[in-house]
Amino acid sequence: MPSSRCVIHRVMDQTAPGVVSKTCQVCGNEFLAKRRDARFCSPACTQKAFRLRHQEPIQPPSPLPQQLPMAVKVYECPACEARYLGDQRCPQCGLFCKLLGPGGECPHCGEPVAISDFDLPAVG
Repeated sequence: MPSSRCVIHRVMDQTAPGVVSKTCQVCGNEFLAKRRDARFCSPACTQKAFRLRHQEPIQPPSPLPQQLPMAVKVYECPACEARYLGDQRCPQCGLFCKLLGPGGECPHCGEPVAISDFDLPAVG
């Protein structure tokens, strides 16, 4: 039997019986759940969770080609310095040409022009 000096304090939970404190899986707020299996604090969070589960997956961007097509490569003959668009071999000299890089035909004269011929400012 407890002595009169010793008072036993009983800590009571302030919530109603069956109510449990949980964390919402969508917004992270604490809420008092009336059911054991409650996961969301409000109908708005329930709807947001449904939309997140059923949204279309984001398509990754298509990868860039690893190599440029031959039609956009500019070559230069080491002997006669003639330029060719898409041809690796010089028809006059019979030598293999040096790759200058990507390019195309000049809209004014029709000669092959490489991008590296232009003095473009550095990006970044």
